[in-house]
Amino acid sequence: MQEFNRRLTEVRIRTMKGTLKGSDEYYLLKHQNHLLGVKPNAKEA
Repeated sequence: MQEFNRRLTEVRIRTMKGTLKGSDEYYLLKHQNHLLGVKPNAKEA
């Protein structure tokens, strides 16, 4: 699981470097990164 999280962070940071600072995409990647690991059909408990 740690390795998965490291790889996900690497991809997220690489993607952030390709976006403009201040853009919506950059903000979401930087501040809402916990959403990347959520299953799209997951129901809240």
